[in-house]
Amino acid sequence: MMKNGVLVILLIILLVLSGCANTYIKGNPLGLNKVSNLQKDNNLDNEPRRDEPIGIDSCQVINEGGEYKLVNDIESIEDEICISIQADNIILDCQGHTINGNLEEVPEDEERIGIHVFGTEDDALINLTIKNCEITGWNKGIYFENADNSKIINNLVVTTVGDGYKLEYFDN
Repeated sequence: MMKNGVLVILLIILLVLSGCANTYIKGNPLGLNKVSNLQKDNNLDNEPRRDEPIGIDSCQVINEGGEYKLVNDIESIEDEICISIQADNIILDCQGHTINGNLEEVPEDEERIGIHVFGTEDDALINLTIKNCEITGWNKGIYFENADNSKIINNLVVTTVGDGYKLEYFDN
């Protein structure tokens, strides 16, 4: 009997030293599938992320998801649309820079748009953010057409005619 007791004590000591006793006590005698330190992705707003945002210094089409930032003011006389967004999952941060359309030098019959988000009825754009922009001199400052689940944050829009903001054909 004493031999069995000594063997049990030795077995317990070996289990404790090997770390298996803790696993056994918790209900997994073989220590299988033990997972520790799981981390969840807590990015609840689903905004796209990159190591570095893409710099914008002129009017252009954005047709790839990601983060974009204005690196300077933009003055446009020729462009009917300065920034045309045509893809999902985009953050445009103007960082306080101005997008100026200078309507005084444009024929009255031309409609000009500072930032145009353009989805279709069959394929609305989603998850867009336009922030920290100063938009002046356009018929429409920020125009969302067929876009859902998007944000317009902290922008100053001054137009001489038309709409500062226009949201058309959107669900939410």
